[in-house]
Amino acid sequence: MVGATRWFIAKPFNIRSVINGIISAAIAIIGILTLKFFAESWLPELKVLANTQWLIILCLSILALGIFISLLSTHRSVIKYLRSQLDDLY
Repeated sequence: MVGATRWFIAKPFNIRSVINGIISAAIAIIGILTLKFFAESWLPELKVLANTQWLIILCLSILALGIFISLLSTHRSVIKYLRSQLDDLY
């Protein structure tokens, strides 16, 4: 860490956390859409209640929250360990 700033060291971890957030959001969105389609096949009356606009808003919200939570927690933990003294780590 000689000469490197905290932000320079944390940047690869932050990028990876954004990728992890996108992957986890994609898995959650696929699960929700799968559940929705199976529920509509069992109960056709649910198709009447389907609103594409709200579904898109839900998917975008899940994506934004997945990225935000992953980035926030990763950045916070990396900065915490970078600020700690070497004696505190062992």
